[in-house]
Amino acid sequence: MGTVAIFGGSGRLGKAIVRRIAKDARVRFAYHSKADEATAIVAELRSLGHDADASQVDVRNAGAVDAFLRATAAIDGGLAGVVSANGAGFPVCPLHEVEESEFRRIVEIDVFGTFHIMKAATRLLGERGGGAIVVLLTAAVMRTAIYDGMSAIPKTAVAGMVRQLARDAGPLNVRCNGIAPGVVDTDKVANIEALSGYTKRLVQEFVADTPVGRFNDPECIAALAAFLISDVAADISGQIIGADGGYSA
Repeated sequence: MGTVAIFGGSGRLGKAIVRRIAKDARVRFAYHSKADEATAIVAELRSLGHDADASQVDVRNAGAVDAFLRATAAIDGGLAGVVSANGAGFPVCPLHEVEESEFRRIVEIDVFGTFHIMKAATRLLGERGGGAIVVLLTAAVMRTAIYDGMSAIPKTAVAGMVRQLARDAGPLNVRCNGIAPGVVDTDKVANIEALSGYTKRLVQEFVADTPVGRFNDPECIAALAAFLISDVAADISGQIIGADGGYSA
């Protein structure tokens, strides 16, 4: 299959995606700051016989993104696909309480960072003869959630980029799709009662209004990413798929 590049591979959801795709392909993943966790996941995968490597990349730096993807494309088999599980930490609060500096930081990581990934990935995949790009979004791009603006607003811009790229890069045989999870089961939100303020209300309302009545499973989202990056999904492009337990229905 070649090599799949994954951005944001050291986060909880990113690690699940790295582990799942490593079963089918060689993986190289980028991380921003969790070096110890990145080293641990590489060691784990190699101990299982998988071909994996990791590099620190700041997605706000277009040159760094391009260099990482070029190095990946130079590996035997070339660059087969790219997954962006990249995302910024964000404040959970009313939009009018967000500081301008925070708004700018998040947009630079989520929007400009994803643009850098899409731009470099499309060029390299096109040169290879095609491939797939998968971008992780949020269910809040499909249905507005209270206090979740700094997740939803940048990711809504990214959702537009997903659809646009699917149109524009189709002639290069490059597909692009988005996955929109709800509240993913992580250590940060597992105990709702331990949360406070706006975050507690957001998570409570999200889960209460999710038909399956629970957090979303990272393993299910990882399996969907692996499917979309594979040739089995050759006819799927330009879609935003809600992996949210029915929240957006």
